[in-house]
Amino acid sequence: MAPFWGHAGAVSAVAVTPDGRSVVSGGADDGTVRIWDRSTGRERLRLTTGASRVMALAVTPDGQQVVSGDDGGAVRIWDLDTGRQRASFTHWLEDPADGSAGHDDVTAVVVTPDGRRVVSAGWRGPIHVLDLDGGQPVATIDVANVLGLRSPPTERMSSSPRSSTPGCSEYTTSPPVIRSLNMPSGYRPGWR
Repeated sequence: MAPFWGHAGAVSAVAVTPDGRSVVSGGADDGTVRIWDRSTGRERLRLTTGASRVMALAVTPDGQQVVSGDDGGAVRIWDLDTGRQRASFTHWLEDPADGSAGHDDVTAVVVTPDGRRVVSAGWRGPIHVLDLDGGQPVATIDVANVLGLRSPPTERMSSSPRSSTPGCSEYTTSPPVIRSLNMPSGYRPGWR
């Protein structure tokens, strides 16, 4: 496999299309999503997010779309053939205590095995389940401090926390879907 050159700095997320022909990378310093030909290392597409960091990537099971999450709080759904952005959703937080609001960095995205939903999570806010076709919210799960997601072979999710591990919430049907570990106070993931 050839090396991939082009991001202006570090790469923060990588995904591979199901057929293995394309590699998708997200820039930690340039806010771009790049689609590469795996065999030649040539850049096929460059998608500009408008954010400074792409933090998470996922490819749909059919290999037709890529989902990106960034530090601007956006989940974007892109067409892998044309590079056109099909939809977007912003992780927006409101603090009821003081009325302040702002976006949440999107630290994880995953596409369900049936290709119908996107699950996205941020450091501070809830997990969002979105419709892949339009990026519209379908469900919200109130859990924070999520650094990664994994899609099980089922599309059902429960929002009733249960866990036998202290400091851990598990959102499940069967098998476990989402596990959130309560991190020490003041902990925040950092890039440098």
